[in-house]
Amino acid sequence: MGDERVKAEALQILGLFQVLPRLVVFDLDYTLWPFYCECRSKRESPSLYRHAKGIMFALREKGIDMAIASRSPTPDIAKVFIDKLEIKSMFVAQEIFSSWTHKTEHFQRIQRKTGIPYKSMVFFDDEDRNIESVSKMGVTSVLVENGVNLDMFKLGLSNFATNVAASSTSSNVTSPLAGSIERVDETSQSNPRGDEPIDLLPPPTSDRSTAAAVARRRMGDERVKAEALQILGRFEVLPGLVVFDLDHTIWPLYCDCCSIGDSPRLFRHAKGIMCALKEKGIAMAVASRSSTPDIANAFLDKLELQPMFVTKEIFDSWTHKTEHFQRIQRTTGIPYESMLFFDDEHRNFATVSKMGVTSILVDWDGGVNLEMFKLGLNNFAAKFAASSTDKDEKTSLNGWN
Repeated sequence: MGDERVKAEALQILGLFQVLPRLVVFDLDYTLWPFYCECRSKRESPSLYRHAKGIMFALREKGIDMAIASRSPTPDIAKVFIDKLEIKSMFVAQEIFSSWTHKTEHFQRIQRKTGIPYKSMVFFDDEDRNIESVSKMGVTSVLVENGVNLDMFKLGLSNFATNVAASSTSSNVTSPLAGSIERVDETSQSNPRGDEPIDLLPPPTSDRSTAAAVARRRMGDERVKAEALQILGRFEVLPGLVVFDLDHTIWPLYCDCCSIGDSPRLFRHAKGIMCALKEKGIAMAVASRSSTPDIANAFLDKLELQPMFVTKEIFDSWTHKTEHFQRIQRTTGIPYESMLFFDDEHRNFATVSKMGVTSILVDWDGGVNLEMFKLGLNNFAAKFAASSTDKDEKTSLNGWN
């Protein structure tokens, strides 16, 4: 599907809504293009997701502004790629810089530059923590899985219209002709500059948390531990160290969105798995890029997990955990090839895998569970077997020579 055809379909989608955003903000990595800038060089030729350019053309034709909000640690590469793709002129603002605010700072800058209130924006991003933080500012935010496409575009516009309708009782909304962009009257708002977050999103339902609580009661830690021990018993080769991320890996929360006074909980299989590893004599460690290590450590205390770990590396870093693992290796003396790692972020998974660590990407809303645990052990055993074969072949060749 070429850019012009995508543009035509995107314009049709835009025509379905009487209420449209004034500004659409895009993340870059794995939202507009299918890669991480920091894993590329300026000499390379970048490509966009196949629907991205057509969608941007449609927005421009409709008179809707666009901006970029990216936490890339290599803004120089990102900007070179934007130039090469000839899309620089599309954007009224480009905020590309490293930050641990999960893009709240990016949006504050965008709002100051454009004067557009948060509630008149739509945002597309591939990281749920960014979606969560920016949504709290009042921005209609959409989590994409395989980049921005026509389905996600329609979803974003639909959610935006729903949010505006939900806030219409307290907002003075003009009534333009059908098909035109409906503007929210900024002068009628108590916060015209957008300095304070305005949450237009409906509160989350409690059905999911209730169901999770019931499930946890059905499958207690001891039962999970027993099943985890059975899984461990199936493998002759086991890791010397299992390393866990924290946020959305062992617990379903982001520490930097919590306070020390909160009561944390684990994913329902996490503690049983750790108890099984402890009984089996397998060491455990933590590798977390949390920007609030004080809260993380307080939660580990509350959950009585501190004694489980031989080392905990919890600190800000843009190395995607290479520094965490270097410290863990120095502390434990265990080689990377003998480690197994669970994390919910692809960039951490990709980077640590290159160090020789068997790494497993878990679902952010499911965390580490028995299925992921079994997958990790299976991958570790397979990798060990492949490594042993390579060593045997090298030994044989050396003997022949």
